[in-house]
Amino acid sequence: STQSTGAASPTMTATGMAAIRDNEDLSSLPDLSPVLSQLRAAFNTRRTFSMEYRMQQLKAIETMVLENDEAIIAAVTADLGRPPHESFFGDVATCVEEVRMAMDHLEEWMSPETVAHPMIIQPGSSKMIHEPKGVVLIIGPWNFPVSLCLVPLIGAIAAGNCAVIKPSEVSPRSAIIVQQLIEKYLDPELVRVVQGAVPETTALLKLPWDHIFYTGNGELSLIHI
Repeated sequence: STQSTGAASPTMTATGMAAIRDNEDLSSLPDLSPVLSQLRAAFNTRRTFSMEYRMQQLKAIETMVLENDEAIIAAVTADLGRPPHESFFGDVATCVEEVRMAMDHLEEWMSPETVAHPMIIQPGSSKMIHEPKGVVLIIGPWNFPVSLCLVPLIGAIAAGNCAVIKPSEVSPRSAIIVQQLIEKYLDPELVRVVQGAVPETTALLKLPWDHIFYTGNGELSLIHI
């Protein structure tokens, strides 16, 4: 259910991304449009609109992180050379805190907000209804390779969206654990993982996402514009 590439793919650097952007040779890029189409079809069923569904997926993320904290710590430590306690706080505890906060506030976030009603159309009342955006793209960085994939995902799911995660190829062990855990614990029609480097990221950025979560440097952030 994922798209993957071999280790020979170039690393996603600003120079590499800019080279592909300037060349605009789309024939050399992988076709990842079916991934977006499949997720959009799932989104259009409106399954993600219910509180019950969102809560179930958020609880699955909490379980996923708690049951696999040692594997996450080992992957991050191996990739970055961090002490295990730093990996715990940066990529495990952060995710648990975020998902629990989302579950605590989900009902409040989904509730309509009463807003001022114009006098010209009185009597009556007005409310603001919060609806999902659709299908979002999450581009994770190398330095917090698990939490900065999962924390945006928690927000996306809480808001009722489907998501594609592109983990950083610079932290390969963490990228693998993210993919393995998401495929095991979450609805594959809701969340997909795309592995790769410059070509895959460029191909993803050519697609019409409803929102993009990106953490990284300013030059890379301009690639999509």
